[in-house]
Amino acid sequence: MTDRAPQEQAEKHSIMYHAAADYAAKKHLDWERLSYNVDQTVSEDWRRRFWRLWFRYRWVEHVIGEKFWIEMGPERFGILKQGRQHNPVLVSRVADRLMYDAGLENLNIILWASDWGLDLDEVVAILKRININDVRVNGQSIERLWGRLIS
Repeated sequence: MTDRAPQEQAEKHSIMYHAAADYAAKKHLDWERLSYNVDQTVSEDWRRRFWRLWFRYRWVEHVIGEKFWIEMGPERFGILKQGRQHNPVLVSRVADRLMYDAGLENLNIILWASDWGLDLDEVVAILKRININDVRVNGQSIERLWGRLIS
């Protein structure tokens, strides 16, 4: 057992680096498919179709302690593993819905939990800790971050 904080133990990843790599891959594939340079078209298409969900996925990874994203800072990393302990299976199910189900919102997840007869108080507590509506990086909205990414 170590005395180091979880964020010190976690491998560090950069949102800017990984987003740029994913964006470049999409741009290259579209360039090959269309046989011409599609800079602005790909940029706008990728931002519109993927950026919010791509970023949201990384936010959930960060707050559940799965992957440390440098730009999101240490204060939010693994917050679901700190303090009050939540049912790990329920945390995993809620995280899956936020990450993989095309960006479900809090209300969708509460309705899903209700349909399945899950502990709604626990689901709401998990959603509050994840705080998906507060997806920001160092005080910047993700749309402003997108501008830095492609410039």
